Parts: sequence; structure tokens; C-alpha cells
Amino acid sequence: MNYRKQYGGSLGTPEKNKTGEILVETAGYISAKERITNIMLAGQRLENYRKGRYDFEDEKSVDPDFIDPTRNPGFDMADASQMTYTVNSRLEAQKKASDEALKASQNAPESPEGASGAKKVPEPDNA
Repeated sequence: MNYRKQYGGSLGTPEKNKTGEILVETAGYISAKERITNIMLAGQRLENYRKGRYDFEDEKSVDPDFIDPTRNPGFDMADASQMTYTVNSRLEAQKKASDEALKASQNAPESPEGASGAKKVPEPDNA
């Protein structure tokens, strides 16, 4: 007895397309060239993302005097929060002092000599 198997048997004749229209769906097809371009662009985006995670783009742009205390071994993040608090309090005090100085300069009465401190010279009478 002969059993029909998937890899055996004769091939049938292919169907003929009598209308001439394309019967294959091409909506999801991406050409090889477009796929390669997309992969190359994805690689560039990944490289830019990885570079963006560092403080400097390359070694040439690093300031030689730059010191980052958070990169030292044994640095505690509690110390970092304390440093942030100290810097913010100094900035607030400096801003408050500059605002008070600005108010004082605006509220101060102008002297008769003028704001520059130079005496006003009376204009001669031409009449």
C-alpha cells in the first residue's frame, strides 16, 4: 500500500493568474535596503544614547581641573545630598542679598548731585 506523505508525491500545476492583478499582500513588506538603513540608524541612535550617559562626549573635551567627588570610591550618596543642600542654601542666601541690595538702591533717595555723584553745573544764561 502506498501512503501519501508531505514530501512525496507529484506537484500539481500552479494556478494561473488570469486577471493580472497582484494577489500577494505587500503592506507589511520592508525591502532589504530599507531594513539595512533602519538597522544602521538604530546603531547610530544607540551610540548617541550611550555617549549621552557620560559627562563629556569625548576625552578631548574633559577639563583637566574637573573633579567629580561622586566618582571616588567610598563616596556616600548621603554626602551628595548634604553637598546639594549646602550649595542650594548658599545660592538662596546670595539671591536674597542681591535682591535686598537692588531694593535698597531703588529706594535710596537721589542726591542733588545726581546718581553719578558729579555736581550739576548750572547752565549759563544766554539772554
